[in-house]
Amino acid sequence: MNQTCKAIAKHDLGRCRHNAVKGTEFCWVHTPGYKTPLAKCRAENDKLRNALQRIDTWAKAYPLEIFPKPDLGKAANVLKASGMTLGSISADSIRHVLDGVKGIVTDALVEAKQ
Repeated sequence: MNQTCKAIAKHDLGRCRHNAVKGTEFCWVHTPGYKTPLAKCRAENDKLRNALQRIDTWAKAYPLEIFPKPDLGKAANVLKASGMTLGSISADSIRHVLDGVKGIVTDALVEAKQ
């Protein structure tokens, strides 16, 4: 295994092997024995890493220094007085976040397969 393959293998893309006959590098991705050109593996890796970067950026968009942690007990009382619950607000917020992450991941997986 050459240095390029070792670097890619470290990123869990699979085992890579240099084909000395054709001088072409391949790596096995997703299905054992399925040969994918190394350039395609790199492109897929880049697309998936880009998606991870987008999720990481989003995760850092609401720092505690700017958006301090609220007093959830007080918020629950205010919401209850208005006929709402903190649980329903929390569930709606987490659904929004997970839908956003799901969209990023789904788009990246579809794009990476192209």
